[in-house]
Amino acid sequence: MSATMLQLAECLLALPGAKHLPHTDKDPISNLPTLPEAQVSDSSIPIIDLEALHGPRRSDIVKQLGQACQHKGFFAVKNHGIPRTTVSNIFDTTREFFHLPKEERMKFYTPDPNSDIRLMNAYKDEVANVFVARESLKFHCHPVENYVNKWPTNPPSFRKYAAEYLTNVRRVEITLLGAISESLGLERDYIEKKLGGHYVSLNYYGACEQSDLELTYGVRAHTDPTIITILLQDDVPGLQVLSEGEWMDVNPIPGTVVVHVGDLLQAISNHKFKSLLHQAMVNCEKERMSIASYCYPSSDAMIGPPKKLIDNDHPAVYQDFTFKEFSEQMWKVITFTDTRLDSFKTIKRFFFLIKEKKLIFNHSRIQPKIILTFELFLTCLYIKVFKVKVFMNSLEENNNDQLNLSGLIFMIKSNLKDRAALSSVAIIKGRREILHCGNCKAFSNFPAFQVLVMAPTKAVVADDHLALPAGGKNTPLTNTIPISTAQTDIHGLEIWEGTLPIIDLGGLHGPCRSDTIKQLGHACQHYGGFMLKNHGISERLLNGIMSKAREFFHLPEEERMKLYSPDPTSLIRLATGFKDDNQNVFVSRESLKFHCHPVENYVNLWPTNPPSYREVVSEYCVAVKRAEITLLEAVFEGLGMERKSIDQILDNHGQYASLNYYPTCDKSNLGLTFGLRGHTDPTILTMLLPDEVPGLEILQDGDWVPVKPIPNTLIVHVGDVLQGLSNCRYKSLLHRVIVNSEKERLSIASYCYPSNDTQMGPPKELIDDDHPLIYKDYTYEEFYTTMWKQRLPDAARLDSFKVSAA
Repeated sequence: MSATMLQLAECLLALPGAKHLPHTDKDPISNLPTLPEAQVSDSSIPIIDLEALHGPRRSDIVKQLGQACQHKGFFAVKNHGIPRTTVSNIFDTTREFFHLPKEERMKFYTPDPNSDIRLMNAYKDEVANVFVARESLKFHCHPVENYVNKWPTNPPSFRKYAAEYLTNVRRVEITLLGAISESLGLERDYIEKKLGGHYVSLNYYGACEQSDLELTYGVRAHTDPTIITILLQDDVPGLQVLSEGEWMDVNPIPGTVVVHVGDLLQAISNHKFKSLLHQAMVNCEKERMSIASYCYPSSDAMIGPPKKLIDNDHPAVYQDFTFKEFSEQMWKVITFTDTRLDSFKTIKRFFFLIKEKKLIFNHSRIQPKIILTFELFLTCLYIKVFKVKVFMNSLEENNNDQLNLSGLIFMIKSNLKDRAALSSVAIIKGRREILHCGNCKAFSNFPAFQVLVMAPTKAVVADDHLALPAGGKNTPLTNTIPISTAQTDIHGLEIWEGTLPIIDLGGLHGPCRSDTIKQLGHACQHYGGFMLKNHGISERLLNGIMSKAREFFHLPEEERMKLYSPDPTSLIRLATGFKDDNQNVFVSRESLKFHCHPVENYVNLWPTNPPSYREVVSEYCVAVKRAEITLLEAVFEGLGMERKSIDQILDNHGQYASLNYYPTCDKSNLGLTFGLRGHTDPTILTMLLPDEVPGLEILQDGDWVPVKPIPNTLIVHVGDVLQGLSNCRYKSLLHRVIVNSEKERLSIASYCYPSNDTQMGPPKELIDDDHPLIYKDYTYEEFYTTMWKQRLPDAARLDSFKVSAA
């Protein structure tokens, strides 16, 4: 058992670059159902009164705990019963230990992860080019009598004070787990019965030189592979949690401990509770200490969700697995977030299991309004739920019932304007589309095993010839789909086509311009990207550029390698696949990257082999640039930006292209190979032309979702720069590429970026009382230089330019 947990502990240390996560869209605590006397600190952390669990208010506190675990993933605990002297003593002895001479501390250093006690040193993360400045002493501690003789005797009081503190923490842990079990509707001792050992980490973060502050972390972003983690902080701030897409400081609150939901509680709760992504920052003036107590189960404990948490509305997200299986699987492909659980999901990609239904019905009148009401978060399906009131009498004369949209995602695209004779409701590969007269659309997305279509009366069913009874009652139609484990290879699987909205660029050139601009704004705000049709690039040219890219990558290796360069500032360079040793995966992409605007400045640097390469690529880059300008003008117009601001951004902006080749991958290596790791683009927009082979995935509502290519369309991503320009109204799109075991894949990415001296802060027209300034003014050169100098993770690229960071 000790080997298992000590290996897990390594995950909390050797953390590679943290990737940007999308907006979590969880309700702020103020929007949650009111609970008696629930408190929120200045950093939006719920504060739970543990003492109240032993009195008449127990049921209220249990509800508060459930809300905190579900909507925040962490909380602070006051009145926990750990004496102040015990807290003071453990910090004093911890400080004394880390102030011992290095040779004394190093007596506990060992590279063996199976050791019952181990000192871990700070280290350099070569991939991310940052220093992780934490020294920690990790050891098993339950039962105390089994391990205390292995703990340090210097300082002299170490064993006494550590044993006293850890005995108290174990008591708090048992009390909390009982209440958490009850909040899930389980027996009080349900989780306690699964408990195994207890593991602790005494953490020391030395003061950091101001000049090194931006290149140094205390601990990189991660979730904990535990049931819960109980963290005792000193009075120096440093803990940060990812909340609604932003890193939030969790300031220490005297007399409290902070409790994190771990990956295993996420699984036990059937994904109702979400493990907390958090990191530790360093301080340039003060050292910082914390004591983390990790609660984990016994090796043979079953971790899957109990039957009581599974029903038709809450299908099992995770299969049964033991803690031993979890730890073994985690070390096969090292990861540091809750994606550790992916191998144990019942449905790894439930979007593949969507069925298609289409319903069309007549109506006699349409009310010129659709009402958007409050929103909920349905954690067990990873999806945001918009509950929308669409009254049936707006669609059919004798139907007064509200359309039942409970449990579905629902988003309004534009307001209804005109009356017409036909309206339609369609279920198209998992997206419910309600279309009024071509001017109003509402979409809802949901997994097939939860499909419930409330069909209006007098329905005429298209395509599937499904007969519906006439009359004045709504008729539920259900699709039953077996829940089975999805393949890990993308080949041959049905992929949800409606992941991103489809924008008609041609609509910008006619009377529908204002509607199209609204659609663009909605897509950028709620999706971070969209599919673009009628973009003005001919099918001949799309096929031509793809053909030339394929010819280039099929040239002999020695011919292609003439363009290889390790210099990222080169105007043209071939980049090859590489091994990411930190995460033990291979990134299998070869790409030719080059500047391309204005074309005449760069075309002579491009390959002459294959023949006509320069001509075809030039024509494509010019056509993409034309579509790009049209698109950007509309995007900026949709933000309400003045023409002067738009011109300042678009004048002299650049264009950069990447021809990408993803070879086939042997099935035995699929789990260890990526085409491209999860990332956002440091651009205004990225316009991607994929071939017909699937591979692109986007992070949507906490799950990686495949984007099926649509012939003759481009895929457009919001980039980091547009996120900054929009004052965070639009969010850059986190995406990745997976490889295929049977087919090679090609794509052509065109990156739009501003000139070096362009001011990238939000324009004044986007700042008001409701939208305070988030980013200060900075140039693109400053942004780009900072990004490469610090090798920042995607989520942190813009952080240096936040007003709060000034």
